[in-house]
This record gives sequence, structure tokens and C-alpha cells, in this order.
Amino acid sequence: MNAYLSAHPETIEAANSDILPITVADINQHSLYVFYVRFVGGGDLGKIHSWQEKDQPEEDADPSQEAPHEDTGSNTYAVGPSRAADGHAMLVQNPHLPWSDVFLFYEFHGIAPGVNTYGATLVGFPGWRIAFNENLGWSHTNNTIDNADSYELQLQDDGYLLDGEVQPFERSVKTIKIKNESGHLADYEIEILRSAHGPVVKKGKKKAVAIRFFLERPDASQQWWKTATAKNFKEFESALQMGQIPFWNVMYADKDGNIFYLFNGHVPLRAGGDWNYWDRIIPGGKSADLWTEVHPYTDLPKVKNPAIGWLQNANDPPWTCTDPMQLKPEEFPTYMAPVFNLFRSQRSARMLAEDES
Repeated sequence: MNAYLSAHPETIEAANSDILPITVADINQHSLYVFYVRFVGGGDLGKIHSWQEKDQPEEDADPSQEAPHEDTGSNTYAVGPSRAADGHAMLVQNPHLPWSDVFLFYEFHGIAPGVNTYGATLVGFPGWRIAFNENLGWSHTNNTIDNADSYELQLQDDGYLLDGEVQPFERSVKTIKIKNESGHLADYEIEILRSAHGPVVKKGKKKAVAIRFFLERPDASQQWWKTATAKNFKEFESALQMGQIPFWNVMYADKDGNIFYLFNGHVPLRAGGDWNYWDRIIPGGKSADLWTEVHPYTDLPKVKNPAIGWLQNANDPPWTCTDPMQLKPEEFPTYMAPVFNLFRSQRSARMLAEDES
């Protein structure tokens, strides 16, 4: 990118030239921003944006039992050789993202020694996010995963309450540069408050809200490179076991006839509580609600080569990747994923179930 813009400076608008030269740190920070702010933490940050300080704690709130409203979404199918007219496994990749902002997809074919991969990624990301090579292919859909938590903190004595005792915030000051109306960059200092729950992202007079992510595995791009260059299911699964990609279902098919589905992501290893307990702004007074680890690959819902010969996902929970269900919600922690089946996923499964070839 830097070499192209150096050779063709007229292709970039003057207002955008401040970002040059692009560095590895720029790419990594952009990737982490998109992963965690737009996907992993998007739902929680939306709740926090709407949060208003109230005198009563949210402990007695009744979380909604409704499934999410269905308006847009991705879908993907894998069909095994037993149901394929030509006897070969097939994969449909159909992601739906807005055609704007950080969500712009572009397609490309990468050829290098030992590499022959075609797929798509988001602008600004290295490598592929969905792709196929001569041996296998995979796709992603947004999954029903709750892997960020937000907590309402009770403020007291310049700190916050945890297990009935006042805890001090960890305080730091950061300087950021913001372009002003004259086009010049000016320094602004902001104070960062960090609690045991995570950084504070909204603060009132008596309460504040903090958010918690699992940020210990920043090498998603390396994992995607390994999936894009894998030659068989064993190598592909070895890449998945790195556990670096924090979000997104995985759907897979290969030339050996394997099909595979994985409910992928960093699912917090929680002490208890069901989906509705965690799918809200949680009263932050109990250290028992703080988690530090995520479930390993072996714990995540997954299906390989089901007897029915197909797999589907249309942003529905993992339980409905097959019909009848092969994955049973009662065999997993109740916070792993909700239980619902919307019209899009019902239609997806029915199309596959009713087509023998």
C-alpha cells in the first residue's frame, strides 16, 4: 500500500494523507478495533450507549426472552457427498455486511510459493477472512455469542464497591491527537479509569459502567493465514485450535468430502448463570461475576460429517445447524448460546432437507 501510494500520490485525497506511511501497528490496531468494538463488544457498547444512571440497581431487571429482530444477516451451507449430485462436498459462502465504513469486503486471488487461495477480506486487513484453495474452503457468519460483559459499578469515595468494599480505580492519562477544524492535529488528554471489571466507558455521578473483553489472543490474522494455506481437515482444525479468532461461526468443506461446523469464539468460562443473566448490563458488586479465561476449543459446539449430509447457519444458535438437532443445548453451559430458531434459519434447513440431490 505504501509503495503504491508513493508511486501514485494523486490517488489519495489530501485529507487522508496523515495516515501515511501505514505501519504494521496500524494494521494490527485497526484489526483489533474492528474485532472488539464492532463485533465482540458491539452489542454491549450499544447497551452502554443507551445506559442512564438510575437510583435502583438492575439486579431485579427482567431480561427480555425475545429472540432478536430479524432484518439482515449472513448464511452459509455445507453439503456432503451423499447429497451432492456430483458426489463432491460443496460450500456456499454468503456473508452480508454493510457496504460502508469498516465493513467493506473485497475479493482477491493470492498466488505465491505453496499458496493458491481465493477469497475475500475487509479493507485494511491482511490475508483472507473467508476463502477456498485447491483443497478446502471455509466461510463465517456472525454467531449468537456473548463474549463481552458490561458491569454497572456503584461509586463511593473516589472508587467503586466490590464485595461490599471500596476499591480504587487504576488511573492513567493518555494523550491523543484530534484534527481540529483548521486541519491541524491538537493534543488532548483523557483520563482512563480501570476497574477489576475492565475499563470504564461511561460514568455518572453515582455509578459507572465498565466493559470486559478477553484480549489475551491477538493473533487472529496469523490463524486465518494458517486456515487459508491448510491442505486438509487436520491442518485446518489445527489452525482453529489456536483459538485466536474471537468471534464468528465457521462452516467448512473439503475435496475429501468432509463438512464441518464450529461455533467459534472466545466464550468466557463463567462460574454460572444462564444466557439472560449475562445478556444485560450486570450489577458489578460481586467478584464472582468476573471471569479470566475462555472455553478451550474442545468445549465449543461443533459437528463434523452429520448423517443427514448437510450443515447450515443463518446467524442462528449452534443447535439448529442440523435438523434434527445433533447438538443439544442441555449438554453445554446455559450461557453458551440462546435457544431460538427464526424464519431464515428454518427456511435454510428446509431447503436443504427437502433436496436429496
